[in-house]
Amino acid sequence: MSLIRTERLSVALCADRVGLIWRIGHAGEQSQVLTTSRADTARDGMPALDALQGWLADAKPRKLRLSVTLSAGLVRYALIPWPGSNLTQTEDAAWLRLQFEALHGDMTGWRIQSDPGGYGRARVACAVPEATLARLRDMGRANRLKTQAIVPYFVHCWNRWRRGGTKPAGLFGVSESDRVVWASYGPAGWAGLRTGIARAGIVEMPQLAQRERVLQGQTDGAPFHLHVAGHNAHASAAAADGTHIRWLTSKATDEPDAIAMARLLAAP
Repeated sequence: MSLIRTERLSVALCADRVGLIWRIGHAGEQSQVLTTSRADTARDGMPALDALQGWLADAKPRKLRLSVTLSAGLVRYALIPWPGSNLTQTEDAAWLRLQFEALHGDMTGWRIQSDPGGYGRARVACAVPEATLARLRDMGRANRLKTQAIVPYFVHCWNRWRRGGTKPAGLFGVSESDRVVWASYGPAGWAGLRTGIARAGIVEMPQLAQRERVLQGQTDGAPFHLHVAGHNAHASAAAADGTHIRWLTSKATDEPDAIAMARLLAAP
């Protein structure tokens, strides 16, 4: 077993695989995809976490900065409407849970968090299994890792391009693994949020976006902001589909989606 001395480890956790990007001193960046050895449809990602724990035991990284992004297959989303008045922290937690249970059923064992939102506006919230978070915390402590962030991939994409100067008004779509998260955003803030099950690449995303625009009640002129993890749409003739589409990408070449997710997390 080799001792890897690294400064930063970025992890993309999907239901059936893990993408890793790590830096070793001045030696540059390395990447690896870990796959699970058993089929498991559990939404807590335990098979993938088993694979990650095995890698950590073998590589023995210590005292590094750890960031984790979660596939939409491990996350539940909800668009939380304005409750009509300001709420206490306890009341707000109950309001969030009520909205999630209306969409997803029993939320026992799930941690719910949301953005602050604005007065009178809807806000985005997400829920992650408590077991997933506890397992990540335990692995961090056992391997002396400094956990900096655990963030859903859709949320990371939104924050990244918004901070980068992009205002994804219109329809914002993020495809990774076997999920696509669709959100509509306009002058009044968030207007729609939905997760679909689909393996959508750069060919399928424009077609699905057209359908989603109708489902979310947007006008024909609303632009599309689309991201497909692992695919550089700008380099593909299949993506040349009109000026109303803006492809959001961070790398010039294609690569496995789990690696691309980890790379986007690691990017400055």
